[in-house]
Amino acid sequence: MALTLNGSTGLSGIVGSAGTPALQGGDTNTGYYFGTDILGLSTGGNTRLYIDSDGDVGIGVTSVLAPLHVFNAANNTIARLESGDATCRLQLKDNTGEAYIAAIGDDLILANTSSITERLRIKSDGRVG
Repeated sequence: MALTLNGSTGLSGIVGSAGTPALQGGDTNTGYYFGTDILGLSTGGNTRLYIDSDGDVGIGVTSVLAPLHVFNAANNTIARLESGDATCRLQLKDNTGEAYIAAIGDDLILANTSSITERLRIKSDGRVG
């Protein structure tokens, strides 16, 4: 397909790949590429962000297996959640309620309800209460 640029449909006809993205800055292996119903973002010739036609997002993958799919081959830290206050929370919610996994200092907390009612604490010394 030829590259097309016009005022009503924009830029079309570009595809690219992770190694040679269609839209690049000054680095020829870093930029955006397009495929059949996907949008990819690459750096250093490798896919870093991948969005499919369902809106599923992959980080470090080239095919998405869940609404958010994260892969890191370099080490065992997959994600980091960090808070600027005394508690860092991860909320898990369905259509009937919610629960939280929280870090308070070096303690791990399992809680429920929006008021973070503590149900289980694992202390930094390994004690459970």
